Amino acid sequence: MDKDIIIAIKEELAEVSLDLNLIESESYKKISKHAKNTEGILYDLLEKDGYISNEKILVALENKYSITLAKEAEAIEVNYKNFPYKFCEKNGLTPIGYDGTTIVVGICSPGGLNSMKNLSLLTGKKVTAKFIPFQVFIDFLMKQNNHLNLPEISVSDKPKKGIKIPSEEKPIQQIKPEEASQDIKPEILGKPKSEKKTVQFSGNVIAGVDDILSHAIHTGVSDIHFEIFKDIANVRFRKNGTLEVVNEYTKFVESNYNAIIARIKILANLDIAEKRLPQDGKVSYQSNNGTEVDFRISVLPTHLGERIVIRILNTNSLALSIDGLGFNKRQTEDFLKAIDAPQGLVLVTGPTGSGKSTTLYGAINYLNKPGVNILTAEDPIEYTLSGISQVQVREDIGLTFSFALRSFLRQDPEIILVGEIRDTETADIATKAALTGHLVLSTLHTNSAIGAIHRLTNMGLPAYLVSSALSLVVAQRLMRLNCKNCLEEHTLDVTKYKDLAELFPKASVIKYKKGTGCSLCGHTGYFGRRAVHEVLAITPQLQEAISEQKNENEVQAIAEKQGFETMAKIAISHIQSGELSPEEYLRVIPKYEHSGNIVDEI
Repeated sequence: MDKDIIIAIKEELAEVSLDLNLIESESYKKISKHAKNTEGILYDLLEKDGYISNEKILVALENKYSITLAKEAEAIEVNYKNFPYKFCEKNGLTPIGYDGTTIVVGICSPGGLNSMKNLSLLTGKKVTAKFIPFQVFIDFLMKQNNHLNLPEISVSDKPKKGIKIPSEEKPIQQIKPEEASQDIKPEILGKPKSEKKTVQFSGNVIAGVDDILSHAIHTGVSDIHFEIFKDIANVRFRKNGTLEVVNEYTKFVESNYNAIIARIKILANLDIAEKRLPQDGKVSYQSNNGTEVDFRISVLPTHLGERIVIRILNTNSLALSIDGLGFNKRQTEDFLKAIDAPQGLVLVTGPTGSGKSTTLYGAINYLNKPGVNILTAEDPIEYTLSGISQVQVREDIGLTFSFALRSFLRQDPEIILVGEIRDTETADIATKAALTGHLVLSTLHTNSAIGAIHRLTNMGLPAYLVSSALSLVVAQRLMRLNCKNCLEEHTLDVTKYKDLAELFPKASVIKYKKGTGCSLCGHTGYFGRRAVHEVLAITPQLQEAISEQKNENEVQAIAEKQGFETMAKIAISHIQSGELSPEEYLRVIPKYEHSGNIVDEI
């Protein structure tokens, strides 16, 4: 990469020499043509033939841009643990001074000026520039090759030319997300009548972003949305499955939206300059109270600007035990029987955000023992688990789920996790692996457990292969729990609500429990979520039905005779216990799954 950076700067310097009238146009064209024919570097040929010199270019640049020329400059080592040397290296910047408030960078071409604002955002410090000889930047690159892997960069014992660096300065804000700014605390102003706090950061984007991210982590948020619309920009938190605007940050977000987007992209090591294409990243982050989480970051360009969604992946809150997954007694027994088997295919289905990965990680954690070889292919890797070899799928280079799965079979595994079965090839390899002595776990996008069977056959798999390989299917949804602190019994006139009238056709009035709203639940009436499952264990009778390609209704009738309960029926039991409200049931359970006979059971 160093060579590419040097060539790019030399190309710019050659063009600059023409713009500054340091060389005649005819001579420039002649040498340029010669450079192309010989695959040489134009700047080197111009300098060799005496047309230009770095000193003449620098003097001309000094006059044009009114930026001081630092002839005796030398790169310095800043006494910060994680000063962004890589960023400087990539963008043609050389640190040559620091006085406690301002970072002085040397640039050897005008292109370096474009990166100064981003460096200021990255470090939280004022940045100024001086023109430097090209050799100073080359020396900087050579020095970085020898020192970039050091755990800590500190001031050298040898005196440096230029401005002295104070040794007691607090750490600069780090480019790496796991060391995001910790030392700047926001000033909290008086609370307005709504009791919503207003936070002021005096234009300090680093402190503001850090406060937003930390606040989300501390309050159990699953996703953070930074959004820009026609008349407003805001931040919304997804908590308990629903999005809510965080009003206390609205003014800050509106005033600093573009800088906030840049700051988050810097944290995620994404391309700040790329604003036309979507970008994805994953980083580790430490909140201002020391909580460590992983962020999965998605940047999407819109016609008004970029929007960012951050998924918070907190290993500490992950339900890594089977008991914590929310199965009832029978479902737990069926699930454990399937994953304790030496081979077979176990599928978890449901829409995005229904907790499928959590269920799979719970199974993997249960199975993770020293004598077992477990391999996973994921996109993305949401949680890093000890003792398990995890592979990040990268379709852009050909590392697809199917390619990874083929490679896994040569790695002598007992257990394989495939993040998702997306195509026929992956489905075919997974089912055959399940028949040849491997336990295979994966996810599939279907609405029900029984629907997964027909999804596999519709993908082109023979029915006999599906019936032989498939051991168990789990379908699930996440539902908001009633807040126990403000739980009250309610009476509802069903006839006034069309959906409820369809749900309760035999009653005009029903009684149920629901949270009325309090300070504990943020006046929503809901506090926490739980998964509601349906678990289909593939019995010999069901194997026969699958082989005979019976339709979904016929398969479900056979399964129900053996004790299978649909997700709708399981959810009704939680309405009976007061955990769920009918509104939440209607919101989450697909309408076609409603039994139409629920009132008799409530």
